[in-house]
Amino acid sequence: MPEPTLPSSYVSSLNPIQRQLLVELGVDFLWGESIAPDLQKAMGADTPERVSEKTEAKEAVSSVASPLSVEPKVAMATAETANVHANEARKMLQRARHRMPANTVSSTPETKVASTLKQGGALDRSELSALSWQELRAYSETCSACELSENRVLSVMADESQGRQCDWLFLEQLPSEGSENQGQADLAVEVDAGELFEQMLFALGLERSEIAILPLLKCRPSNADTLKNDWLEACSPILLEQMTRLQPKCIVAFGDAAASLLQEDKGLLALRRSSLFFDHPVLGKIPVVATFSPQYLLLNSSEKAQTWQDLKRARQIIRE
Repeated sequence: MPEPTLPSSYVSSLNPIQRQLLVELGVDFLWGESIAPDLQKAMGADTPERVSEKTEAKEAVSSVASPLSVEPKVAMATAETANVHANEARKMLQRARHRMPANTVSSTPETKVASTLKQGGALDRSELSALSWQELRAYSETCSACELSENRVLSVMADESQGRQCDWLFLEQLPSEGSENQGQADLAVEVDAGELFEQMLFALGLERSEIAILPLLKCRPSNADTLKNDWLEACSPILLEQMTRLQPKCIVAFGDAAASLLQEDKGLLALRRSSLFFDHPVLGKIPVVATFSPQYLLLNSSEKAQTWQDLKRARQIIRE
């Protein structure tokens, strides 16, 4: 029986699918012939000639399409066009507001307080107690309860105590000119008086962080020699709220502050010899010690010894 004969090139008789299948099975050679080169040609693999043709084609296409790929420059908006767009936005907003239902929002303590702060109106005690220390300061700066607000530079609230509790509360009758310019009740703004006050605190063994300084009036009158009861009454709600938060054990009132606070007609010398108390239904009875102010002591150094006796009495009250 004669042996079967194979075609001169058996590999060339295979179609591309058959060749690919053999390659994937790991058969790279068949009957001494390589399958891979023929497979690459059959599947359209890139030859050097084809690579050259494709490169030339890409260059031709890019040379034609390059003008189309240039991004257009974005023109910056001018002030005139910006105003036009802004006016259109305002009109759209107005039309949207007209379409909104006119629902009334119920008044809450928060909205009422915020509205009053903006309008400079008066708040009652419960509303003042709901304010933060910063909001209380903002309320003081917008207050228009008396005529002093008309010429106000800054409302003088307190020093850096920020509402923390302090055993020692020093009261001034009026804020100084320096305090008004800074909005802080701080004797340090008056160099000489501030140094003397620092010496007082050092002698008492106190740090500035342990005390608070408040003026009875939050706005400085143009004529510091006059004091109206209407002004004190207008400022009293803020002062009482500050005192409620500070919770002092003793009030050291400088100069005429004691008479104004207690609504007494007596002079400072008579008040210094008296046992004084600030009696309030919420705060209770707070001892008050009347003494000379640092500003007065700068002009009357002979009174420093008596002032030291007053301060020691206040220290004894706090220690009890």
